[in-house]
Amino acid sequence: MRISEQESYRMTDAVKRGWNSNKNKQDSADGQSDVDTSVYDFEDQELVEEKVVAVWKAFSDEVKKRDEQSLYVTLSSETPKLKDGMIEFQVANQYQKEFIENIKLELLRFLRTQLQNKKVLIELKIQESNHKFIKALSPKEQYEQMVEKNPILHELRIKLDLDLSH
Repeated sequence: MRISEQESYRMTDAVKRGWNSNKNKQDSADGQSDVDTSVYDFEDQELVEEKVVAVWKAFSDEVKKRDEQSLYVTLSSETPKLKDGMIEFQVANQYQKEFIENIKLELLRFLRTQLQNKKVLIELKIQESNHKFIKALSPKEQYEQMVEKNPILHELRIKLDLDLSH
């Protein structure tokens, strides 16, 4: 879904106005809700994943323009998903999660305004690592694994009179 030039201007303008201002805000314990919802003068629109992704990208592009490269990389590393009316975003580690938590209010206000939905919430999840820990093998153990996969290797070692004691 493409964002019109007018919507893009509104997004840029919203970020430039400085959503970091502490004026008229009181955060809940999870940092996701504003007590003063009067700043949102619209009826809640239905959330559509394509629009969520487009608005998220627009926010990350604005962050890039502010020359906040680390935050930009974090925000653009994954695509947000819409699950049960909540935006779910996966991060690689605790550091990235805390990085986004620091700008969460600004991000939420931007998303709520651009998506025209006061109930937008974000859930940050740390990706589970799929990395397998590999045990370091001695040369003899490496050889034994290779022979197990290809028994002819043992015959070749004998024919070439190779020694594995080193």
